[in-house]
Amino acid sequence: MLNRIALLTLAAIGLTACAEPQELEVDSIRASVEQNYQGMPFAEGAISVIAPDRRHPTTYKLVPCRNGTAICAGSLHGHAGTVSRSRDFTHVSGAYYGSTFYLSPGGDGFMTRHGQQLPIAWAPAY
Repeated sequence: MLNRIALLTLAAIGLTACAEPQELEVDSIRASVEQNYQGMPFAEGAISVIAPDRRHPTTYKLVPCRNGTAICAGSLHGHAGTVSRSRDFTHVSGAYYGSTFYLSPGGDGFMTRHGQQLPIAWAPAY
């Protein structure tokens, strides 16, 4: 009986070795990790963003507005910008003049302000 189990095990290993390896779907695994373990921008509504400045940190508030089709600066009635998503970032532009935000899942990212790239941190605004 033991020899038969060993023979079946070896046969299964041999068949597995002959099969072509399946490619891992890295993007779907990454998306699953982001959704289940990292906060997504705007998942809980408005977010606060902090960025370094020359002397003091600068804060921004980005608020979903216009029935979720835009992001507004500061409040529901602030200047409306556009929002789009890529594989790595949620992009917000036009809400604050001269600034584009690149928000990563989990609370970090960067922004460009008048051509200068700056690191940022973001969190849900309460």
